[in-house]
Amino acid sequence: MTSMMFSSAEYIRELRTSGFSQEQSETITKGVENIREDMNQLATKEDLRELKDDVKELKKETQSLRKELHESINGVRTELHESISGLRTEFKNEFKNFKDEIFARMDEYNENILHRWIAKSSVLIMTATAVIIGTIAFMHR
Repeated sequence: MTSMMFSSAEYIRELRTSGFSQEQSETITKGVENIREDMNQLATKEDLRELKDDVKELKKETQSLRKELHESINGVRTELHESISGLRTEFKNEFKNFKDEIFARMDEYNENILHRWIAKSSVLIMTATAVIIGTIAFMHR
């Protein structure tokens, strides 16, 4: 932004020479100074070109960041999928081990029950045999 030199005193003198009073000349000069200050805040074509270039650069950076983010999300998605797959396999194995352990214990209990039944049946058969033998011996006397 280029700024032009402005002399308030010279401007007031020119206005006075043109027939304005001191008060009018000072008021007009203040107005011109305010306008100049406001104009100094306006963007120039060069400012707009720089802004346009900055926007282009931001678009490039945004696209790059978007691509990086997409790649990161895909990486996390892949890791998560692999982790879930691993957990599934681990769960299946643990469940199979648990099931095998339950069946092994059931077999043990069945075997124990069978042994107890055989033992009690044997005692019952021996008792019945003893009673029969005792009865036969008693009757033969």
